[in-house]
Amino acid sequence: MTRNDIFAVAEKLMNDAAIAEKSAEVSALLNLADFSFFDAPIIGFAAADDPIFEQMKQPHIIGSHYVTPAQWLEGAKTVISIFVPYSAAVRKANAVCPKGEIAPQYIYAKNVTQPYLEKLADALYAAITAEGFSAVVPSRESDRMKAAVITPDGSRLQYTSGWSERHAAYACGLGTFGISGALITPKGTAGRYVSLVTDMPLPADERPYTDPYENCTMCGACVARCPGGAITLENKKDKAKCSAFVNTTKEIYAPLYGCAKCQCGVPCANGIPKK
Repeated sequence: MTRNDIFAVAEKLMNDAAIAEKSAEVSALLNLADFSFFDAPIIGFAAADDPIFEQMKQPHIIGSHYVTPAQWLEGAKTVISIFVPYSAAVRKANAVCPKGEIAPQYIYAKNVTQPYLEKLADALYAAITAEGFSAVVPSRESDRMKAAVITPDGSRLQYTSGWSERHAAYACGLGTFGISGALITPKGTAGRYVSLVTDMPLPADERPYTDPYENCTMCGACVARCPGGAITLENKKDKAKCSAFVNTTKEIYAPLYGCAKCQCGVPCANGIPKK
């Protein structure tokens, strides 16, 4: 299996999803006859033994609870990260609606994109294991994820995990962080991620950056966009404030929820902004 094979799997599932995503229920709800919720994914690759993964155990990055690729899978060789960006229509809808409101197109984009990501991860897992290699999808390992954040005294760390999809994407060369915490990729910031760890050797992508905030202009647009007042230029994102506001969206869309106002209607919404 080659990198091109992986891209081909993603493309095939994308074509299948283009029809499935326009369910009668969602189209009727949003009064949309022809609407796409997400665009084609971008995919990056990193060597599992890249020192960057050990660095993520540092307290100011993720912490000692971070589970490295080698810990996820013995003999790990490659990390594959996939970013599925929301469509321009979704980003625009969430940008133009009032600051304190979340566009239904965005809420349902989350709901539609997640099954595609899961099917894509399943398809890649099946293709890799069919060739005799092993693979792990960290986001599917809920028990290990929960165990990673349990402290010695039995309490649980808040707003963190044993694996970070955004940090995996950063390591795989897909983009750098903004002060909102979102990753700024060539296809913008709004979207969903999934990753796999495998012992299949694949060429790693060269990261086109050295600074974790290299793509961010520090313009502060996301600060002004945040309806929860959770972002500042000085301290970046307050995860507790962010979570508190996001929880209020459940009152309207339960069991769905979301926000991403800081990722829409900003210079990095559609790609890497010019400095």
